[in-house]
Amino acid sequence: MSRIRFFLTVMALAATATVPAAAQSTGQLVGLGNKCADIFQQNTNDGTPVVLFECTGNANQRWTLTPRSGGVLDLVGLGNKCLVQGPQNGNGQLTAVVGPCGTGDSSFEVIGGELRGEFKLRRAGADLCLDVLGSSTADGTPLILFPCVDQENQEWRLVGSTSVPALFVPYARNNNGS
Repeated sequence: MSRIRFFLTVMALAATATVPAAAQSTGQLVGLGNKCADIFQQNTNDGTPVVLFECTGNANQRWTLTPRSGGVLDLVGLGNKCLVQGPQNGNGQLTAVVGPCGTGDSSFEVIGGELRGEFKLRRAGADLCLDVLGSSTADGTPLILFPCVDQENQEWRLVGSTSVPALFVPYARNNNGS
């Protein structure tokens, strides 16, 4: 077989190969003060705030990072609700609440992270990161979406997952998300 024919055969086989779906990873989203992202009072109604709270292992603190097309992911929590961009609070800051998955408001990107270390969750298409309001570690502190900065109140870890999330692969090469 000529080299060209061999090359074309290999390319044709590669084009028809199936790629497994990106793996999901589930665990607690742990941030500032080793506290967890928590769906307030286990309420799954759209618009329920997501707050910082002592890690309990309860279902309202378990998040599944679910990759979607285009390099974004949904953070799916209790009741199959996603962490989404909510309305502005009294200070004009965008709140983090639960709502429907698969929307622009639920689209996040992992940036600045290491495979098993800390990372930021940036709202896709915006320079807004998941942030602990006022850097407070008090239980019930609201999570907000705030311009991305290099501060620990925007750093998160996925704890309790037994697999390295596939969503980290595109970002492992550099830390700016591109």
